[in-house]
Amino acid sequence: IIVIYFVCFKKTLFENFVFNSFEIIGALVLNVILFLVLLVIQQIFKKEVMGYGDIKLLLVFGLMIGITKLLFVIFISSLLALIFESLKGIKKNEPFPFGPYLIIGFMISYFCFDKLYILFFR
Repeated sequence: IIVIYFVCFKKTLFENFVFNSFEIIGALVLNVILFLVLLVIQQIFKKEVMGYGDIKLLLVFGLMIGITKLLFVIFISSLLALIFESLKGIKKNEPFPFGPYLIIGFMISYFCFDKLYILFFR
């Protein structure tokens, strides 16, 4: 699917990547904040509430696309997880994998952010 997209729209792989230091530093700061919030919440509830793999995924995504699109990834991923896990049936205290939703949110942000931004904010 990715190859077809690049062939059809003649985009390079690195066209949507961020090479702006402000965006990269913002993504790093956001990941540090998320990690600290995760640690505090785990101390309060005395159990693991989110895996460290999710934080690592967000770090890589943030370095690739920057903080603006990373916030969009978090929003879209949370929305998708809420919808699909609700349809599947939420069971109390049962964990669910959030990584696949992060990856889908990243793909939506990577390929469609500009179009969605124009659609909703112009």
